Amino acid sequence: PCHKHLNQEESFLALEGQCDVWVDGELVVLKKGDYLICEKGEAHFFNNTSKADFKAVFVKAPHLEEKDSVYIEWEPGEPFIKEP
Repeated sequence: PCHKHLNQEESFLALEGQCDVWVDGELVVLKKGDYLICEKGEAHFFNNTSKADFKAVFVKAPHLEEKDSVYIEWEPGEPFIKEP
């Protein structure tokens, strides 16, 4: 589901396959070797539209004991309104 992190950035290193990633409503296509950073507060949504598996390393920083995800009602194709 589409979500953002209030106090963490999250980065992704694509290891295999390809995946559509929507960041604040903008499409980014991740392919093997690509690296993407979502800053805190940036909404992101992953959608693997290929038939191949998508594998990636996900890293959140800084480490937090509590959960930091805020889920957002949004799907690709809908207008994206950035929330504060």
